[in-house]
Amino acid sequence: MKMYDNILRKVDEYEYKRGITYAKPEGKLYKYTKVLYVLVFIYAMLMNLFFVLGISMSDTLKQQMEAPLYSVLILMVVLIGSIILTKFKQKIIPAIASFVLNALSCTGLILVFAPLMERPEGGFKAPFFWRHLIPLCVLFLLNLIINVILIRAGLKKRKTYKKIVDNAYAMHHTSIEDGSLDEDKWEEVLKNI
Repeated sequence: MKMYDNILRKVDEYEYKRGITYAKPEGKLYKYTKVLYVLVFIYAMLMNLFFVLGISMSDTLKQQMEAPLYSVLILMVVLIGSIILTKFKQKIIPAIASFVLNALSCTGLILVFAPLMERPEGGFKAPFFWRHLIPLCVLFLLNLIINVILIRAGLKKRKTYKKIVDNAYAMHHTSIEDGSLDEDKWEEVLKNI
């Protein structure tokens, strides 16, 4: 369905007049969450890059840890894909795809690093938590919050938009049924709401 700018302005007016409030992609919650998400993303990527560079510097380590190295590289690309998909504001499919890619990459990276950072006597080394586990869990939660805001705002906007178009249709219902209002005239009506 093609959305007209004038109707979208009416949607904003309708929501403002009715006092309908929810977290929007233009709001403070979204912006602060997005900034925090980018900062944690950069930190996680740096930790992964340090791991990749550390393995790449030594030929013996590179041969022994070839699978984790390539796994981390692939998961880093997937994580970059998830942040790119968050650029499509209020689009439901990219938001869901971003969340799925982020969840897969965060889970995959934790599963790759967990055996590498395990102590011989059991448990995990302390750097595992602050280098990998906590940043990736925070990244997952922030991506979830961002995508919930995007999806919810998109659904609310579409619902209100549909309500306004349905009201216009109800006003011009008889003209449409008797054929005096064709497709081009209906588009003109929508453009002039």
